[in-house]
Amino acid sequence: FQAEDGIRDVERSRGLGDVYKRQIILLFVNFRERRIRNLNECLVLLKNFASAFYITRTKMSKEEWLLIFTITLLWIGAFYHAIAFPPLEFDSVIYHAPMAKIMYDNYGLPLIVGGGVGIGSSANYPLLFSAIGTYYYLIAGSANDLFLRIVTPLMGLLSVIATYLIAKMIGGRRLGLLATFVFTVVPAYLSYSSFTTQETTVTCFLAYGVLLLLKAIHERGSESAYWSLSGTFFGFSLLTTYQALFFIPALLTVILYHMWKKRVFNDASWKTPVILIGSMIAVGCVPYVRNLLVLGNPVYPFFSSLFKTKYLPSWLFTYTKRSWDFVANSIATGKPQPTEIELLVAALLYPSHFPLNILLILPSTLIFLASPVKAKHTILSFTFIPLILIFLNKPSFIRYVWLTFPYASVIVGVMFLKGFEASENLRFSKGAKIVLVTLISFLLIFPLPVAIACLLYTSPSPRDLSTS
Repeated sequence: FQAEDGIRDVERSRGLGDVYKRQIILLFVNFRERRIRNLNECLVLLKNFASAFYITRTKMSKEEWLLIFTITLLWIGAFYHAIAFPPLEFDSVIYHAPMAKIMYDNYGLPLIVGGGVGIGSSANYPLLFSAIGTYYYLIAGSANDLFLRIVTPLMGLLSVIATYLIAKMIGGRRLGLLATFVFTVVPAYLSYSSFTTQETTVTCFLAYGVLLLLKAIHERGSESAYWSLSGTFFGFSLLTTYQALFFIPALLTVILYHMWKKRVFNDASWKTPVILIGSMIAVGCVPYVRNLLVLGNPVYPFFSSLFKTKYLPSWLFTYTKRSWDFVANSIATGKPQPTEIELLVAALLYPSHFPLNILLILPSTLIFLASPVKAKHTILSFTFIPLILIFLNKPSFIRYVWLTFPYASVIVGVMFLKGFEASENLRFSKGAKIVLVTLISFLLIFPLPVAIACLLYTSPSPRDLSTS
């Protein structure tokens, strides 16, 4: 009965007896005054953080309840699609779901290395999302991908909550609800909250890292704990995907701006940023150190021209990069070799990102800059710096833009908020109200004709199908 998990046959046992016996639990209790003060500081931190989830006791309007109802309904739809259908999305089929099963079968990460767009490359990506599925497989005793599929909508829900908390902290409850509504009605939210991929997971970790960073900068008391927790969440994002690296320059920019604004550059002022960066590196460095030591490239298989490795010769890297470019361009424009104008149009007007298209974010930024809200530099940094890096990096997939949407939704939410406030303070004629309602209606139904038009534009013709 070595298994100690109710399974007598060694072949079927997961060996939980050995697993539990090898676990070491360390409990440190220190009753010195400094430790007690730190414990009280942590309790205050948890109390303040939990209070942010409480909306208010003030009476909410019908419009606000309608927003909450719509947000909840959209999430329920995404949750249903996530649990009702097997993994069908390309990335989930080639490595997210398979890697969870492979790690479960091998009790760890085996060495799988190669090129191409398949598992030879992606088995060496940061795999926290797949590892979460493996963890639940171990608890359940079998590799049922339902446990992995549930992670995506739950992380989508946590991303919605983080978006609300960020917007509420910056501009109040009404902005929080509007920004959350804008974030949830994006068609990409429904997709990534139902696909078995890591997008909602990394978005969730990044959003809570930004939220705690805002609290560390703008709230007094427990600053060191906020800095440390923020770095921990950024570290989790680095454990999830390489795309989290796009946000590190934005994080450093915000920290340096905060230091410059305080006009203090002594040893004490550097303490809290060092805590954040140190905790982020301590948590998130594992896959990068492993790849550097085992494969010779911390971000394998990317930048293989810079990091030479025996596992990926130059001809194979060239072939792999060409495959990535083909897939990225086809997803963005429907063409494997689009023109620069077509790429620009796709970046500005990608239908799955409405109403958070870049073409709408840019004018909203002008209103955002003129509005009396807090932390403008933080929201702008985490929106535009990653966007610039995403489009400069090659190959670049259009879905990476979605990672910036919790912060872009705040910018666009401010524009909608100011528009609603202006309409409440002005007396419109009956004709003007009809025009306003018509414009808003077209704004809400805009994704449908655009999606249909893009589908017709990008669908292959019968002649293309016959020659392919």
